[in-house]
Amino acid sequence: MQPAIFIVLARILRPEEFGVVSVALIVISFTQVFWETGMSKALIQIQAKMIEAANAAFWINLGMAVFFSVILYFSSTSIATHLFHDDRVSDVLKVMTLQIVIGSLGSIQTAILQKEMRFNRLFWVRIATVAVPGALSIPLAIYGMGYWAIVIGSLVGQALQVIFLWSSSDWRPTFSFYVPIAKELFRFGFWVCITGLLVWFYLWADSFVVGAFLGTHELGLFRTGNTFVLLIFDVLFAPLLPVLYSYFSRLSDQARIYQAASAIIRVIAIVAIPLAFLLFSLSIPLSNLFFGEKWAGIGFIISNLSLMRGYSWLVGINGEIYRAVNKPQYETIIYAFSSIFFVTGYLISIQAGFQEFIYTRLALGMLSLVPHFYFFKKVLKNSLKPILRTVIISTFAGSLSIIISLSMPDFSNPILHLIFVSLVAVSSMGLVVFFLERQFIFGVVTEMLKRQRGPEPVSKSTI
Repeated sequence: MQPAIFIVLARILRPEEFGVVSVALIVISFTQVFWETGMSKALIQIQAKMIEAANAAFWINLGMAVFFSVILYFSSTSIATHLFHDDRVSDVLKVMTLQIVIGSLGSIQTAILQKEMRFNRLFWVRIATVAVPGALSIPLAIYGMGYWAIVIGSLVGQALQVIFLWSSSDWRPTFSFYVPIAKELFRFGFWVCITGLLVWFYLWADSFVVGAFLGTHELGLFRTGNTFVLLIFDVLFAPLLPVLYSYFSRLSDQARIYQAASAIIRVIAIVAIPLAFLLFSLSIPLSNLFFGEKWAGIGFIISNLSLMRGYSWLVGINGEIYRAVNKPQYETIIYAFSSIFFVTGYLISIQAGFQEFIYTRLALGMLSLVPHFYFFKKVLKNSLKPILRTVIISTFAGSLSIIISLSMPDFSNPILHLIFVSLVAVSSMGLVVFFLERQFIFGVVTEMLKRQRGPEPVSKSTI
């Protein structure tokens, strides 16, 4: 649903309108790191005195949310004027402070449903709260509401989510606050909050720098191009992450974790790297098809960020590996050092211009693979050669899409041209990867079929 809603809104709205909302999302997501303070994750972790813990977490979250909402409301004009140089941001921030308070009212219910493994209820909550805002934002955008269409849709979606969460959960807060439990929650949540802050810098610092130095138009182009690429890769690979932590944790030794993890990374490489090159090759016709003329320049962003995201997914599961072997600090260390280099690179490159910033973003994303692979080898104490072999083969196959897209004649119909080039490129890349990695691919398929059939029945003679 989200990709479809996103594309429709991008066709209607202008880059600067997306940029204004992106500024608000940067600030709101930053405050969430502090008002949430890791309470939800701490609540999932805690085993005793659940009712007392839920009450303490609820009132802590609500109190912190109100506190940061008041601060943000009265500082919104200064943030809009001095940081992002766009007065429109001030009003949007003031209205979206409501989202902070509303979000805090449903965070504990979400944590409880996750703790109780009631994902069927969460599924319907998510479906409703994605569909309704989209159904509301699109007509408002067509009517000419501009960026307010996204703001109103987001607030309505957040409010509906809280209503559905309270309807789906049996727990209700009471006017009690158990201090010893609150201290325990804070001790756990502190480290979650620190990691969350580092993750925020990793995910949002680039957008912050673009918005602060270049304005809402360039920020709208950057965030929309980045979101477009993220949606494609996340639809394919993000569903792996909730499963892999539990799966790796069940494996008995590091050798088995390495065997499973390396196979998964190689499969990701076979899919993600050729896909990244395909998006790189077709970024201009894709941007013209999905976004239109008013989004001029977004193809350049899509092309470079596609390569970055495709290779970044090679280490996308590493965090689950570190936690499974009880080494979660490695992820924090990587984020801490990466954030320093990333922010420094952003601040230097943005002075040279927008294109130079995008090239730097690509280079930094590729360099960030090095510490992840280092810790992967350090944790699992095994060779990277099988993974690197697959990465090299996938890169060679992916580069064919560039040659094919450049050599193909243009069709009179751009959609037919896009389809034809995609089919030829995918077929060529697939054949190369299959021929060079057929033994590994056959092994993966055989293992999947074996697991699908289940264990072999035991014969009477064997008994």
